[in-house]
Amino acid sequence: AVYRAVEGFLVQFGIVNDPERMGRYQTMPDDPLLGVPIQDGTVIFAAASKPNTRKCTLCLFLGDCPQLGERSSETPIGKVCPESMATLHSLYTGYGDISCPPCNGQGPDPIKLEELGNDYLKADFPNLDYVIGAAR
Repeated sequence: AVYRAVEGFLVQFGIVNDPERMGRYQTMPDDPLLGVPIQDGTVIFAAASKPNTRKCTLCLFLGDCPQLGERSSETPIGKVCPESMATLHSLYTGYGDISCPPCNGQGPDPIKLEELGNDYLKADFPNLDYVIGAAR
């Protein structure tokens, strides 16, 4: 599920309620900064506020973010293909940011999502979009 979607900023997905599956993903060390800007369509791994906490959650940016990219956890790993940008920008952003600190938005709580899975999202956030596949 695209559980975090902030208009003009980013969308985020990757949390699943499957301990066996989540247990297969190990944290990754941060990448060195290479000076690649975070622009509309940029893809990065999401990270907690500590170094080397990236795992399996991805962020796709909905606009240019020159204020980001100063930390090694914010190193871009890809870019959405031009022919898919309309789809990216059509994702539902009406719930806003996630509800946990420091974001404190009106969207889903990622801890509840991890515990309760998509049933929680479908019941409380029925307009969210879901990633069902990716291809080029």
